[in-house]
Amino acid sequence: MSTEAFLGGVAGSIFFLASMSKIIAPARVTSFLGQLGFSSDSSQMLARGLTVIELGLAITLVTPSLRIFASVAAAFLASSFVAVQIYAAQRGISDCGCFAFDNGGTGLLAISRAIFLAVISITLASQALNGREATHSQDVLLGILTGVVAIVAFELLQQVSHFEKTRREVGSASQASR
Repeated sequence: MSTEAFLGGVAGSIFFLASMSKIIAPARVTSFLGQLGFSSDSSQMLARGLTVIELGLAITLVTPSLRIFASVAAAFLASSFVAVQIYAAQRGISDCGCFAFDNGGTGLLAISRAIFLAVISITLASQALNGREATHSQDVLLGILTGVVAIVAFELLQQVSHFEKTRREVGSASQASR
Protein backbone atom coordinates (compact mmCIF):
# COMPACT_ATOMS: atom_id res chain seq x y z
CA MET A 1 0.00 0.00 0.00
CA SER A 2 1.19 3.50 -0.82
CA THR A 3 0.92 5.57 2.35
CA GLU A 4 1.19 8.81 0.41
CA ALA A 5 -1.65 7.92 -1.96
CA PHE A 6 -3.81 6.72 0.92
CA LEU A 7 -3.24 9.84 3.05
CA GLY A 8 -3.80 12.04 -0.01
CA GLY A 9 -7.20 10.39 -0.39
CA VAL A 10 -8.04 10.82 3.31
CA ALA A 11 -7.05 14.50 3.46
CA GLY A 12 -8.50 15.23 0.02
CA SER A 13 -11.90 13.81 0.92
CA ILE A 14 -12.02 15.77 4.19
CA PHE A 15 -11.14 19.03 2.46
CA PHE A 16 -13.73 18.25 -0.24
CA LEU A 17 -16.48 17.65 2.33
CA ALA A 18 -15.48 20.83 4.18
CA SER A 19 -15.66 22.90 1.00
CA MET A 20 -19.01 21.42 0.00
CA SER A 21 -20.47 22.19 3.42
CA LYS A 22 -19.41 25.82 3.03
CA ILE A 23 -21.09 25.94 -0.38
CA ILE A 24 -24.29 24.41 1.07
CA ALA A 25 -24.41 26.57 4.23
CA PRO A 26 -22.11 29.61 3.82
CA ALA A 27 -23.86 31.63 6.53
CA ARG A 28 -22.62 29.25 9.23
CA VAL A 29 -18.94 29.89 8.59
CA THR A 30 -19.43 33.65 8.05
CA SER A 31 -21.28 33.82 11.37
CA PHE A 32 -18.43 31.97 13.10
CA LEU A 33 -15.86 34.30 11.56
CA GLY A 34 -17.94 37.26 12.72
CA GLN A 35 -17.90 35.88 16.26
CA LEU A 36 -14.12 35.68 15.99
CA GLY A 37 -14.07 39.43 15.34
CA PHE A 38 -14.00 39.74 11.57
CA SER A 39 -16.25 42.30 9.89
CA SER A 40 -19.18 41.09 7.79
CA ASP A 41 -17.37 41.82 4.52
CA SER A 42 -14.14 40.20 5.72
CA SER A 43 -16.06 37.15 6.96
CA GLN A 44 -17.73 36.68 3.59
CA MET A 45 -14.47 37.12 1.71
CA LEU A 46 -12.61 34.72 4.01
CA ALA A 47 -15.40 32.13 3.76
CA ARG A 48 -15.37 32.26 -0.04
CA GLY A 49 -11.58 32.11 -0.15
CA LEU A 50 -11.45 29.22 2.28
CA THR A 51 -14.02 27.31 0.21
CA VAL A 52 -11.93 27.74 -2.95
CA ILE A 53 -8.72 26.78 -1.15
CA GLU A 54 -10.30 23.66 0.40
CA LEU A 55 -11.75 22.57 -2.94
CA GLY A 56 -8.40 23.17 -4.65
CA LEU A 57 -6.60 21.16 -1.98
CA ALA A 58 -9.14 18.35 -2.31
CA ILE A 59 -8.35 18.04 -6.01
CA THR A 60 -4.59 18.47 -5.78
CA LEU A 61 -4.14 16.11 -2.82
CA VAL A 62 -5.33 13.19 -4.96
CA THR A 63 -3.24 14.25 -7.97
CA PRO A 64 0.20 12.59 -7.69
CA SER A 65 2.14 15.28 -9.58
CA LEU A 66 0.70 18.06 -7.39
CA ARG A 67 0.53 16.25 -4.05
CA ILE A 68 3.85 17.49 -2.65
CA PHE A 69 2.82 21.17 -2.86
CA ALA A 70 -0.75 20.47 -1.81
CA SER A 71 0.36 18.42 1.19
CA VAL A 72 2.49 21.26 2.57
CA ALA A 73 -0.39 23.73 2.09
CA ALA A 74 -2.83 21.26 3.68
CA ALA A 75 -0.54 20.78 6.70
CA PHE A 76 -0.34 24.54 7.20
CA LEU A 77 -4.09 25.06 6.77
CA ALA A 78 -5.06 22.12 9.00
CA SER A 79 -2.67 23.30 11.73
CA SER A 80 -4.29 26.74 11.48
CA PHE A 81 -7.71 25.09 11.94
CA VAL A 82 -6.49 23.57 15.22
CA ALA A 83 -5.39 26.98 16.48
CA VAL A 84 -8.70 28.60 15.47
CA GLN A 85 -10.76 25.84 17.12
CA ILE A 86 -8.80 26.17 20.37
CA TYR A 87 -9.13 29.97 20.27
CA ALA A 88 -12.90 29.70 19.70
CA ALA A 89 -13.38 27.10 22.43
CA GLN A 90 -11.48 29.24 24.95
CA ARG A 91 -13.83 32.13 24.22
CA GLY A 92 -17.02 30.08 24.26
CA ILE A 93 -17.70 30.70 20.58
CA SER A 94 -19.95 27.96 19.27
CA ASP A 95 -20.85 26.45 15.92
CA CYS A 96 -17.73 26.74 13.79
CA GLY A 97 -19.65 26.13 10.56
CA CYS A 98 -17.00 23.60 9.59
CA PHE A 99 -19.49 21.10 8.25
CA ALA A 100 -23.08 21.78 7.23
CA PHE A 101 -24.52 19.26 9.69
CA ASP A 102 -22.54 20.53 12.68
CA ASN A 103 -24.31 21.47 15.92
CA GLY A 104 -22.44 23.27 18.65
CA GLY A 105 -19.27 22.84 16.62
CA THR A 106 -16.62 23.97 19.06
CA GLY A 107 -15.19 22.02 21.92
CA LEU A 108 -13.34 18.77 22.24
CA LEU A 109 -14.86 17.02 19.20
CA ALA A 110 -14.24 19.94 16.85
CA ILE A 111 -10.69 20.33 18.16
CA SER A 112 -10.15 16.56 17.81
CA ARG A 113 -11.45 16.66 14.23
CA ALA A 114 -9.07 19.52 13.42
CA ILE A 115 -6.16 17.68 15.05
CA PHE A 116 -7.01 14.54 13.06
CA LEU A 117 -6.87 16.51 9.80
CA ALA A 118 -3.63 18.22 10.87
CA VAL A 119 -1.94 14.91 11.74
CA ILE A 120 -3.03 13.35 8.43
CA SER A 121 -1.86 16.43 6.50
CA ILE A 122 1.48 16.70 8.30
CA THR A 123 2.15 12.98 7.84
CA LEU A 124 1.27 13.30 4.16
CA ALA A 125 3.60 16.29 3.76
CA SER A 126 6.38 14.30 5.42
CA GLN A 127 5.81 11.37 3.06
CA ALA A 128 5.63 13.61 -0.01
CA LEU A 129 8.72 15.61 0.95
CA ASN A 130 10.68 12.40 1.45
CA GLY A 131 10.16 11.63 -2.23
CA ARG A 132 7.85 8.66 -1.97
CA GLU A 133 6.02 8.89 -5.28
CA ALA A 134 2.60 7.29 -5.20
CA THR A 135 0.10 6.83 -8.00
CA HIS A 136 -1.90 3.85 -6.77
CA SER A 137 -5.53 4.72 -7.48
CA GLN A 138 -6.83 1.97 -5.19
CA ASP A 139 -4.89 3.47 -2.28
CA VAL A 140 -6.28 6.92 -3.08
CA LEU A 141 -9.83 5.53 -3.22
CA LEU A 142 -9.35 3.70 0.08
CA GLY A 143 -8.02 6.93 1.57
CA ILE A 144 -11.04 8.87 0.29
CA LEU A 145 -13.37 6.32 1.85
CA THR A 146 -11.45 6.49 5.14
CA GLY A 147 -11.65 10.30 5.18
CA VAL A 148 -15.40 10.25 4.58
CA VAL A 149 -15.91 7.64 7.30
CA ALA A 150 -13.76 9.67 9.73
CA ILE A 151 -15.79 12.84 9.15
CA VAL A 152 -19.08 10.96 9.46
CA ALA A 153 -17.87 9.37 12.72
CA PHE A 154 -16.83 12.75 14.16
CA GLU A 155 -20.12 14.29 13.10
CA LEU A 156 -22.15 11.44 14.60
CA LEU A 157 -20.29 11.95 17.87
CA GLN A 158 -21.04 15.68 17.59
CA GLN A 159 -24.74 14.94 17.06
CA VAL A 160 -24.85 12.59 20.05
CA SER A 161 -23.18 15.28 22.16
CA HIS A 162 -25.68 17.88 20.94
CA PHE A 163 -28.67 15.61 21.61
CA GLU A 164 -27.36 14.76 25.08
CA LYS A 165 -26.90 18.45 25.90
CA THR A 166 -30.42 19.23 24.62
CA ARG A 167 -31.86 16.34 26.62
CA ARG A 168 -30.22 17.62 29.82
CA GLU A 169 -31.49 21.16 29.16
CA VAL A 170 -35.04 19.92 28.54
CA GLY A 171 -34.88 17.75 31.66
CA SER A 172 -33.63 20.66 33.76
CA ALA A 173 -36.32 22.98 32.39
CA SER A 174 -39.11 20.47 33.07
CA GLN A 175 -37.90 19.90 36.65
CA ALA A 176 -37.66 23.65 37.24
CA SER A 177 -41.27 24.13 36.07
CA ARG A 178 -42.60 21.56 38.54
